[in-house]
Amino acid sequence: MNFRKTLILAGVLVAAILYLTKVSEPRRQAELAKAKLFSGMDIASIGTLEVQLKDSPAYTVARGAAATKGSFDWSLTDTPTAKLDVPRVEGMVTTLKDLIFDGPISDSELGKDFSVFGLDKPSLTLVVHRNDGTTQEVAFGKKNEYLMKRYVKVSGFGGLYMIEDNRFESLNQSRTGIRAKQPVRFDKADVREVVLESSLGNVTITQPAVGEWKVLDPEPRDGSKQDIERLFADVQALSADEYIDGGQSRPAEFGLTKPTITMAIKLRDGLKESFVRVLIGEGPRGDGTFFTYDGAPSVFKVAPEKAIPLKKAVIDLRERTLLKVEGKDIERVVSAGSAEAAVDIQAAAMDWTVNGKISDPVFVEQLLNDISHLSAVDFPKSVPADAFSQPFLTLAITKKKGVGGETVVLTVGREVAGPGGPARYVRVGDAGEVALIRDVEAKRIVPHEGALVQSAKATPASK
Repeated sequence: MNFRKTLILAGVLVAAILYLTKVSEPRRQAELAKAKLFSGMDIASIGTLEVQLKDSPAYTVARGAAATKGSFDWSLTDTPTAKLDVPRVEGMVTTLKDLIFDGPISDSELGKDFSVFGLDKPSLTLVVHRNDGTTQEVAFGKKNEYLMKRYVKVSGFGGLYMIEDNRFESLNQSRTGIRAKQPVRFDKADVREVVLESSLGNVTITQPAVGEWKVLDPEPRDGSKQDIERLFADVQALSADEYIDGGQSRPAEFGLTKPTITMAIKLRDGLKESFVRVLIGEGPRGDGTFFTYDGAPSVFKVAPEKAIPLKKAVIDLRERTLLKVEGKDIERVVSAGSAEAAVDIQAAAMDWTVNGKISDPVFVEQLLNDISHLSAVDFPKSVPADAFSQPFLTLAITKKKGVGGETVVLTVGREVAGPGGPARYVRVGDAGEVALIRDVEAKRIVPHEGALVQSAKATPASK
């Protein structure tokens, strides 16, 4: 390529760049800015937003003070205590603000019959009331199935516009659609006390320090962190299938004068809501399960299976694991008792020995895990004097030095009828609280030398 052609090509390239940067892109940006009719709208300037759906009751949401950076409190003007799905409401406002309008189709191109565009009876009408007293109305008409767009009329602008239909779907939210489906909210770190009442009895839970749970039985006992926090997750998962506004003033209709479950939650001092009480009842006419809470504007219908996990007894929320040690942290186990001949299991280099013999590590490690995960099925209020007079099994369990190195003794006593079948008394140490474990679990943790050592290799047959 000669110099002249190179020069011409460079000139064409420069001209193209200049056109794109100075003409085409500014024009595109100007058209885009014009298409965003609400681009200058500040969400903080909105006072209320009226929403009228074609086949659903109208409602109005009001913007409150800033809740967090970039987010505001919103409320229904006719039911201000109703909890809303704030991200959904803010999504509506943001979608409206960022709508890109195609058009306009000028008035001269339109006929007088707005029913052609579905604007005689709009599918959705939004009215924005700003704090300065001005309002703007947007009416959404029919969907153009060919273009997959919807006709729109905006007050203050002549002609009709069109928007992408998926944007319309984001705005087309019913009154119940913006309500919080799971209105019971609290932070488990703020909980100080819980009183749970049901047909299984009363349970009192406390949190003396964050993450440390106690269950009164009747003295404070260690609570199961996993089970208690699962309980809190379950109460916050109560999901409204139906909102019965004003129903809380007619509790008998929903079985709430004699609730099947009551959960009273005391929160730490200084919070706006320092106490939450949730009531769950069964409709006396067999018409469903319902819940409400103190200060709620409604009764909420809920799927029955959502309420079932909240019915807990003391045993369900107590810490039931008897030994606070993992199988991998055990150094030695020495057994005794009537169940089997004594066995001594010791860690040896990368393996285990059983009564001094080479072990099968898979079976040893399974036994140690069974021991470490031993769980109570009940804590009896009275224990017979002979419960441990002839131990079925004792295990002296020594932890590795890295996790303390101490030795604890687990004693399994005589058999007794327990909840769910035969059980045995068990305790850790001489003064430990007596519990019941299932008989089948007691037999599972009995060490048997024959099952734990390696099988002798078969000797090849002589020829």
